[in-house]
Amino acid sequence: MSNDEFIWAKNAEEYDSYISKLISLKQPKALSTLEDNKYLPLLQSNIINFIKYYKGNRILIKTSTSGKRPKNHEISDFLLEFVASTITKNIDNAEIILADGPVYSFYSTEVKRLGWTHIVDKYNLKCIDLNDTEKIKLYKTLEISEVFLKSDVVINLSKAKTHHRFGISCGYKSLLGVIVNKKNKTKLDGLHGYVPFILNKIVQIGPPIFSIVDGIDGIEGNGPLKGNVTKSNFICYGEDPFTTDVIAAIEMGFDPALIPLLIKPIDNDQINNQVELAYSRISEIDFIPSFSYRWLYKSYRNRNRRDLYYSRLLNSIIKYWDN
Repeated sequence: MSNDEFIWAKNAEEYDSYISKLISLKQPKALSTLEDNKYLPLLQSNIINFIKYYKGNRILIKTSTSGKRPKNHEISDFLLEFVASTITKNIDNAEIILADGPVYSFYSTEVKRLGWTHIVDKYNLKCIDLNDTEKIKLYKTLEISEVFLKSDVVINLSKAKTHHRFGISCGYKSLLGVIVNKKNKTKLDGLHGYVPFILNKIVQIGPPIFSIVDGIDGIEGNGPLKGNVTKSNFICYGEDPFTTDVIAAIEMGFDPALIPLLIKPIDNDQINNQVELAYSRISEIDFIPSFSYRWLYKSYRNRNRRDLYYSRLLNSIIKYWDN
């Protein structure tokens, strides 16, 4: 990345300015799920328009399924079936793939355990474990699934969750599931510090992604594996997994500037002519953060403390960013 084209926000206030412009460019949305007759038609029309715009016939529905988690820690059956039904009824001759690359199990095992088999059968979905697919080199020792790369479009489904290492785990983080690793069932092979860079690279080389974050029942506390279910009643969606997660973090009651995965260099030319957008939060539920991020939604009330945390995160991320 050339320093002339990409810049890092120097402090939290500058980050806010860049991110607000990026949101105005990418236009992710958050909707209350308390009234089905309002949010479902909007979500449906956006999914259809996205697929038709990219002329998608090979459609990958990717779930965020690490394996062996409680069912209420996964995306809801309702959301999965809603997406599958929307595609089947509105996209002619579509090949619909249901897939992910679990860390702790096999995808076929998880589909059966989670009770999704009837959805697979009803909508004639092709169920694939991304860990068992052909692959190409992504970065260093990491390889990425060709099924993901060769899809026309991806509908990326994830749950709004806290995360003990990364602050949150939503649609952006869930893209690590397209990394293939069958040898020891670990995705990152010791490259945890590079995750912000790796995610950015996956989005750059991958197909168009429509990201949906299920915050109807989120996971708070010591997530993602040991968190507690919260009734938060929101859903976020957009054509960019990064900014969709920014909106999701705000709906969770968190400060995006203090979340490692949401700090990256900004394409200054891309946002140069964008106006700053004041985002209005719709959710009234503040998620309890993981203990390791207990300051996540409190520290932004103190400007100096907020800048200190941002500066620490920025320095830790820059040294792992591959230029």
